[in-house]
Amino acid sequence: MARINNCGSSEPITERLVVISYNLHGFNQGVTGLQNLILTLCPDVIMLQEHWLSAENLTNLCKVSDKYFVFGSSAMDDRLAAGPLIGRPFGGTAMLINKKHAKATVTLYTAERYCIISVGDWLLVNVYMPSRGVKDRNTIYTDLLHELAGVLQIHSNKNWLIGGDLNTDLNNNDLISTAVNDFIGAHNLSRLDLAYPVSSRCTYISESLNAQSCLDYFLTNNIECIAGYNILDLDINFSDHLPILAVCNFSGSIKCPNTKPATNITFLRWDHAPLDQYYELTRLYLQPILDDLNNKLKCSAMLNTSDIDRLYRDVVAALKVFSGFEYPTTC
Repeated sequence: MARINNCGSSEPITERLVVISYNLHGFNQGVTGLQNLILTLCPDVIMLQEHWLSAENLTNLCKVSDKYFVFGSSAMDDRLAAGPLIGRPFGGTAMLINKKHAKATVTLYTAERYCIISVGDWLLVNVYMPSRGVKDRNTIYTDLLHELAGVLQIHSNKNWLIGGDLNTDLNNNDLISTAVNDFIGAHNLSRLDLAYPVSSRCTYISESLNAQSCLDYFLTNNIECIAGYNILDLDINFSDHLPILAVCNFSGSIKCPNTKPATNITFLRWDHAPLDQYYELTRLYLQPILDDLNNKLKCSAMLNTSDIDRLYRDVVAALKVFSGFEYPTTC
């Protein structure tokens, strides 16, 4: 639904900042899913990992949509400088930022395995951590966590949203998972997948290897400013990762042109709503609740009172999230 606000002033108002993290597993594999995300949800920021593009080919990301500008880096420069590429390309991080946030966006850091921007009162950190098999993985992983800790200390006045492919399951007790969990505890971070549990937590699914796991995460230092989280199951997805979505409460100043008289009336206009986006967002929030209900009914033909109360609360919470969502009129 579209919401008409009082645009006669530039006072800070609460909006929704929709952020998606997506490991493309290569630009050519992931571009179809990326275009689908933009068409159906028109998110504010898309964090990308493993685009596999060289510095010369990063412009391919700019061609995905003329509604976004791109900030990122390649992981291929050193390898290509050493001679002809043997084997497949690898790595790389980037962010697609909706141009409506251009004035509120500051690009801060870029490296092979992370890139960081500031959008309004949010610090958005996109990470791609080393996987098993990478030489000196433990050392690289530890160094990256130290670098990120330094960045967070500098920007301690911001809300932090750290997203991306951590290449480890944080519910395990191995050395890397323990290091990440220690990092989470030291900086008072919260995992969105724990705050907003979904029916299936797997974000990495490889049919060829017959393997699946949870490798992609969102972390925040202010869970009270998070309005929702979900794992997105795309109709067409050639990557071996599923995108994850976070909805953040976002305080920014909106200035509207004074072409119409100011009004203090706030009301809903269903005739102005982009219904395809409304239906898609409705599905994203209600589908996990339906899956939960179906799982309960598989175990028992009857639901107890506590189950019914919990499902009811989940539905109400979901309705509150997308009823207050600011849907764009164009994308």
